[in-house]
Amino acid sequence: MKACWTIPFFIFPVFLFSTTLSSQAQEANPSLSAISNSSSNTITVLKSRAELDQMLAQGPNILDQLTPYSREQLLHNVEWRNGVISRFAFAIPIAELEQEQARQVYAMFGIERFFPKKFPLGSPLRYDDVGPAYEALVQGMNQALNLDQEQAKSEDLKMVWSATNLFYKEQLSPLLKPSKLASTSKGNLLVLFEVIDTVVQMTDAKKILEDLKRIHKELNHRGIDTRRNLDERLLKHMLTQRDLEGARALVASRPHLSDVVIPKLFDAETSKMAGLTVLTEKNGQLQTKVLPAVNGKTQVLLVVSEHCGFCQKLFADLEHDSQLYARFSRAQIVLISALENGIPMDFVRQWNAKNPALPMYMPGKEEQWKSIDVNGWPQFVFMKNGKVQSRERGWRNDGSSKENVIHALEKAGL
Repeated sequence: MKACWTIPFFIFPVFLFSTTLSSQAQEANPSLSAISNSSSNTITVLKSRAELDQMLAQGPNILDQLTPYSREQLLHNVEWRNGVISRFAFAIPIAELEQEQARQVYAMFGIERFFPKKFPLGSPLRYDDVGPAYEALVQGMNQALNLDQEQAKSEDLKMVWSATNLFYKEQLSPLLKPSKLASTSKGNLLVLFEVIDTVVQMTDAKKILEDLKRIHKELNHRGIDTRRNLDERLLKHMLTQRDLEGARALVASRPHLSDVVIPKLFDAETSKMAGLTVLTEKNGQLQTKVLPAVNGKTQVLLVVSEHCGFCQKLFADLEHDSQLYARFSRAQIVLISALENGIPMDFVRQWNAKNPALPMYMPGKEEQWKSIDVNGWPQFVFMKNGKVQSRERGWRNDGSSKENVIHALEKAGL
């Protein structure tokens, strides 16, 4: 999975659209329960599991508007810390309910400030008649993904997804045969889309993306409205995996995506390029080039994500701490933007316009970057002669990460 290190800010690991809010987000906004929208004035904000249980025991409530499957998943994935929501399945109300209904659910949990400014189009996606076997898929794949992550973390190994691939082969692949998909209920098909969507997001496997395309095609064949974020999620994966032709075809067939600009990629003979490759962008056109390297000296790559909370903290520190900015510049640190949300051309362009001393690129040749294993953000990767020497992960609020990185730079002679 590609996510912030330490406490995740926006991650989607459990197929349940569940998001863990970082302590940083809570510290910055201690009154998350303060609801500004008038629709929330008559709704009591829940601040603990006990209050939630009490509300449920009182009889019918707003959560009853969800299907039984989604209601159970939402209740299972809600947590509080000091009276403030720390974990919530944000996407479930958005997927299943009309806009005002979803807003009321957000208000009830004190998180209306996270309600999307642009509510997705399309009819609500109702997860009706989800079978026990498909519910078990969610838990089983979750366990496999967590097992792979824990093993890589404990042994400091490159992520190989062995447990995930085995589970996928044995449990998911048989369900993806054309005859089986055609007879799968709508609710089960939507769960299958969620499971595979998450696996694609975490593993970047091209074959699994093809499976996701087939499920998307089956949903459309049945006349199921995929505008409620399913189209966007498929498009994001296509862009991330550089399936630009497929992305253009999808955009051309979806009027609500007509404002999405798919870049053109002028890809030189990357096989003849010696060294790590990156993508640069100009006027909506992408080009592959070799990352400038310093032979015989240590080079530091700082891998970041536009939507990572701790990356945002790092960006803010760089903006307000001129000595830190100068130190990073003197060490010739190169920023690499993750591709977790497609191809972040605007983000990279805006950064480079403001920070010419700390250039940012996008990853180039996919197999090169997989071998370096740059999952997790922010991450400082110390390289020498094309090989990883060490890493520094995360950017804590207490200043310890800054001290660790400065020490690592000095140790590397930078």
